[in-house]
Parts: sequence; C-alpha cells; structure tokens
Amino acid sequence: MIVTCPQCETSFSLPDELYRPGRKARCSQCSFVFRMPGTPEPAGAGALEPLPEESPGRPGLPPGPPSRRKKNFVLVLIILLCFAGIGYGGYTLYGFFFARDTLISSGGTGKDNAAGLSAEEKRRREEQEELVRSLDLDGVTQFVVENDNLHRLVVIQGEVVNKFSSPKEFIQVEALLYDEQKNILAQTQQLCGVTLTLFQLKVLTQKELEEALNNRVSILTNNVDIQPGSRVPFMVVFPNLPEGVFSDSAENRLAAYRVRVIDARDPQ
Repeated sequence: MIVTCPQCETSFSLPDELYRPGRKARCSQCSFVFRMPGTPEPAGAGALEPLPEESPGRPGLPPGPPSRRKKNFVLVLIILLCFAGIGYGGYTLYGFFFARDTLISSGGTGKDNAAGLSAEEKRRREEQEELVRSLDLDGVTQFVVENDNLHRLVVIQGEVVNKFSSPKEFIQVEALLYDEQKNILAQTQQLCGVTLTLFQLKVLTQKELEEALNNRVSILTNNVDIQPGSRVPFMVVFPNLPEGVFSDSAENRLAAYRVRVIDARDPQ
C-alpha cells in the first residue's frame, strides 16, 4: 500500500498486513503523526513507521510503562508512610519508658509528688529541674551481679544525652531502688563518666567499688565539655541489699528502680 504524509507529502510503501484504516503512523521524514486513510492506495515504494496500538479506554496513549510507573510511585509512597508510622510509634514508646525522671517499673507511675512542699522548696526544685531539663536518659538497664565479696550487687547503667544547645559537664544522676510494695530500699547519687567491667563488678570489694566509681581521672576525662547531641555513660552500684528483696522467679530483678538526672554545670 502507498501512504502519503499529509504534512510533508512524502509517500511511503507499507506492507499490506500492517495497513489498517484509521491506524496511527509516524512519518520517518518529518515525524508527523497521522491516521492512515480509510481507502488503500495503489502499491509503490517507501517506508512507513506504524505506531503501537492504543490501549483500550485510553485513546492516543501507548500501553504499559506510564501506568506501571504510576503504580510503582504509589507503592513507594505507601511504604514510606508505613515506615514513618513505625518510627513515630517507636519514638513515642521510647519517650514513655526512658524519659528523664521516670519510674521504670511493672507498676510505677512517674515523677515525685510535689504536694506538701513549701514555696521555697518548690522554687529550688524548679531551678534544679531547669538545669537538667534537656538532659535525657537513654539505654537504661538494671541487672544483678554475683560478687565474690558482697554476694549480690544491683547495677543500673545507661547514658545521659545532652539535648541542650550548649555544652554541659559534671552531670550527676540519682538512682532509687524499690521493693514490691514500692518502699524505697536504697538511694544514691553518682557522677557520670565511669563504668566498670563485669570482671570488676565480680571481684572488687565495697571500698574498691566506691573508689573505682568515683575515679577523678575518668570523671574529668569523660564528664566535661559534653557537646550538644553527645552522650556520657553512667553506672550506679548498690551493694549490701537485704537478701529478701531478690526474687529468683524474676531473674533477680527488683520490683522497680528509678533513675533521674539531678545536676549539671556549664563549662567555665
């Protein structure tokens, strides 16, 4: 068949099996797209580039790739939204379990009750909380170690994260232990920057533990000039607890413990 381009009037030869009245074709000379005429013309010479058949219900558009690209985009968007939801949920759980000044317990409820404090005590508490309001706890854990000299030690360790916009130093934490009736068993304060190995926890005497946890060199090395976003580790050790506070069925864990940041300084 002979088909003539209506744009540049170039004639082309098209095999009979490819000729269909109304089918789109593109001119190989000027790239003009036109429809084949309804009545075949006499055979001649030339070359014509027929276009692919149109997709049903979508006139003028080739099938396949655009639709697949759109489906892939929607799928990627759904996956990203799912990850965003998971991330938000994880952040919420993190804030619930490891927020600063939080009671970590099977039955604990949170911060100290300020009722009954005098105006002066409340003012001092507010000033102290302002000093540490952006120092958060992370990775706080509690475990029990069998010590050769002290029988059992309760150890609490973790990190303090500086979320202030300025450096901090000499960060201090306070830890409390509770029994199953929520009575305070022990309470201590500890400067951050010192951690002990499991071997040390197993073999050191009480005096050696105190000296190691208050090692001035380690504190001056690790607990000064803590930049925004940086972390400082801490470890609190409780020796000489009554044997009755331990529960073998709970893997030697106490009913509850609490850790909070209580002090920090600005670098001089």
